[in-house]
Amino acid sequence: MVRINPNIYPCNGYFFIDAEGVRFTAGDFDGLLNKLVEYRVQRRLDTSPKALTALEHQLTDFLCANNPGLCGQGMPAEQPKISENASLDGKVTGWLAFTFRKSGEGGLSYIRDEEVRARVEVCAKCPQQADLGKSCATCSSVIDNISGILQRGKKLGQESLRACRALGTDTRVSVLLERRPMGYPFLPANCWTR
Repeated sequence: MVRINPNIYPCNGYFFIDAEGVRFTAGDFDGLLNKLVEYRVQRRLDTSPKALTALEHQLTDFLCANNPGLCGQGMPAEQPKISENASLDGKVTGWLAFTFRKSGEGGLSYIRDEEVRARVEVCAKCPQQADLGKSCATCSSVIDNISGILQRGKKLGQESLRACRALGTDTRVSVLLERRPMGYPFLPANCWTR
């Protein structure tokens, strides 16, 4: 899959022209994607996870076509690519594997304890919190072990959290990590990842 190299800035900046001829500009890929999502929300266009994934691919294709040196095969992805048809256990396992690999590359940043506690408070009340299936003892053990490693022994209330059904993440870990807002309108209004 073709990916954008975050270390290269496109010669004409980050811009996109949609099918109606509307031009969007931003300082980076995430900012441009967020503007496109906001536009879709305002126009009451499809903002389902499938539509947003398609939009992200369309934006990547557009930027790569206009800036061939910006893109390449096999560059590290910012988000894990997991089938949307995967079970919640499968999504969380994929996210943990991606996050664990990223930690080995020194690519994780942990936030301050007081910010973690604020996130825990939001997530603890969230209707998107869900239990993982316990059908496979080995899978559960792997999830708990990797989660424990990534939590680094911190006990800030996150250990009682569960999985995020909306994002397919292990909330016990995600609340500890620095993360930019994603701009997804399907997330609860008070979600710190929104």
